[in-house]
Amino acid sequence: MLQTKFISSLEKCFIDQKPDSFRPLNRLRMYKNEKSAIQFLAYITDEARVFQHTPEAPDGEIRSKTALVSPEDTMLSRNIRHVFKVETEGDFAKYATIRRVENIPNYIPVPMTDYVARSMNDGYLRTTPGLYPDLLTDLLYDGCMPIVNQVLSTLWIDFSDSENLPAGEHNFVLKLFDGEKLLAEEKLSIEVIDAELPEQETKVTQWFHADCLADYYEVEPLSDRHFEICENYIKTAYENGINMILMPIFTPALDTKIGGERTTVQLVKIEKNNGVYKFDFGIVDRWIEMCLRNGIKYIEISHLFTQWGAYHAPKIMATVDGEYKRIFGWDTDATGDDYKEFLKELKKRNIVTSLNLHPAHGIRKHEVMFNEMAKAMGKDPENTVAIPFDILDKKYMANYFDIVHHPYEKDGIDFWWIDFQQGNTYYWKYTENSTEERDPREKLDP
Repeated sequence: MLQTKFISSLEKCFIDQKPDSFRPLNRLRMYKNEKSAIQFLAYITDEARVFQHTPEAPDGEIRSKTALVSPEDTMLSRNIRHVFKVETEGDFAKYATIRRVENIPNYIPVPMTDYVARSMNDGYLRTTPGLYPDLLTDLLYDGCMPIVNQVLSTLWIDFSDSENLPAGEHNFVLKLFDGEKLLAEEKLSIEVIDAELPEQETKVTQWFHADCLADYYEVEPLSDRHFEICENYIKTAYENGINMILMPIFTPALDTKIGGERTTVQLVKIEKNNGVYKFDFGIVDRWIEMCLRNGIKYIEISHLFTQWGAYHAPKIMATVDGEYKRIFGWDTDATGDDYKEFLKELKKRNIVTSLNLHPAHGIRKHEVMFNEMAKAMGKDPENTVAIPFDILDKKYMANYFDIVHHPYEKDGIDFWWIDFQQGNTYYWKYTENSTEERDPREKLDP
């Protein structure tokens, strides 16, 4: 028996689930210029089906026809694959883009550290390794959906570019065929609201790794072909709500093994002759123009320090007295005089420097300013593991700015942005594993 239904695009559909686990979607409302999405589920309850091949197909391709057999009649595996034709009808049919949802191996869905274990809640759908729905791919064989017995199959359906449809009630119909035989039909009522969404103001970004695209497609970094590939991805990002793109003025120092390097995609050309810096922003201009013509309005520049502590400088390449080489990297102290001088040169060209703050866990022992901060708070550095973050303590906050922030500002840091991560309960004052009743003033509503 074949079961089908439309469901919300917000659901995550795992292959061991059944359609009954999801609430059916029969009606959708959207604005004229809104991009919306739904999912289509298909599930065959039968334990065994077998392919009956028909090699005499007119185009010479082997087609398959399904027939129900009993387990005693076949030695084939019980979970057999079928391919059914997908057809659409209705007002919204020509505005629909249909893709298959592929499941990929996820070996570490949740990094089960002590901290994560303490913050676990019912919001996690799954925490064990397995196949997880992720990749969207084209339908097979000019519009067909593969289905395996007793395995949930999912289609992702986008509706877009429907601005010219009149306001009111419309419909969308999806049908599955086995040859000429109609197997299933699902109908969706869609109401188009007589209004348009305003232009997006919220800044939305996901790190855009241009070096990964060069590596994957095996193209020369920053070549015309590389720019073409990046532009295709940026266009798709904009179509899906992203309006800010990471620009690699230097090769991003993100997710990089300590001591390792990523493929160079540095947009800024640097020369240093007789100790004098010269910067060429020509390729930066090309990158910005590419972003602007594809709807991107905001630019996020790559990090000026390594990840997880800002201990070192990112990989920066330059031509020094005629020799092209790396001038900064893992061997460069982020607070070293040479790198401070370099940041000052950038500031002359209106490039400001920011550091990301994670204040929730306070000042910990491995941090440069820990000893001074501990003494200022009246604690013995040798016998103290961490100094808890406490925004309600005037002494703590005065020392926090004087000892932790202001010295970096003298070295060239222009502003700070807070990434306040503290698990599932947010307080301005952090006390790890505390069971005490909390001061209601400490509660932070994010």
